[in-house]
Amino acid sequence: MFNFLKRGTEYVRLANTFNFLIEELQRVTIRSKEQKIYSLQLLGFLTKKGVFDRIEEYKWSLATQIQIDKIDRQNMIPLSFAIQRLYLKLMQAFEEENIQSQLEDILSGKHESYISNELFFSKSDISKYIALFSGDLNYIYSQIYKLIK
Repeated sequence: MFNFLKRGTEYVRLANTFNFLIEELQRVTIRSKEQKIYSLQLLGFLTKKGVFDRIEEYKWSLATQIQIDKIDRQNMIPLSFAIQRLYLKLMQAFEEENIQSQLEDILSGKHESYISNELFFSKSDISKYIALFSGDLNYIYSQIYKLIK
């Protein structure tokens, strides 16, 4: 019974993560170039941990229906469609800054840390906040953003 409730809770968190990431991708465009790159790198890490790793951990089928308000407010959509939309939005944002290879590296887990313009994202710093990822996403994002300001 506990496992069923935990999986349900995590599925709601997955939907919240999708909504959060899509909303933040829209906000990224109003930042300076330097802030935009840092924010995109963070959103890439959060996508890996909050979406891809979570789907893998709970072995959810990509055909499973999910409600993502930022994609379709009225209908449930397949998880595969939500992933595709998020990935395309991420890739477009990374391409605008000519850093698309970084997205592939981040999502594939090739980099345990990321160095960009004298900023170092250590695995322990990111992990410290990712561990809290199941909490309030706006708070966690603001805390992570403080690391890169």
